[in-house]
Amino acid sequence: MINIKIHLPRCSGHERKNNFINNVVSKVSKQLSLRDQDIKAILYESEFRSDTKTNSKNFVLIEVLACSGLSEPNKNLLSLILKEEVIGFSGNKDTHVSVCIFGGNAAEKYDFDPDC
Repeated sequence: MINIKIHLPRCSGHERKNNFINNVVSKVSKQLSLRDQDIKAILYESEFRSDTKTNSKNFVLIEVLACSGLSEPNKNLLSLILKEEVIGFSGNKDTHVSVCIFGGNAAEKYDFDPDC
């Protein structure tokens, strides 16, 4: 079981958001050889930015709880899938995406940010 929480800046389009969640679940389950029902995803809309300048990048936080833990290659794969989906959804390749993956049995944390 993998639970995914995606914190995005506020946006419109109920159907578009549902399609985004469905795409995330489908791609993650396919790439990690899991059933769709083993992936739970929820989208939170937030009023936050990395700074207050008008040209600032959007900031997206993704938190993942993997009940049985994930191997390092699967963490990388999951992070890449989530980042690609978020950037595709936002339409802004400059969106800053931070992914934290927590294992069910340990306090493991995995941050994926290729720009740092």
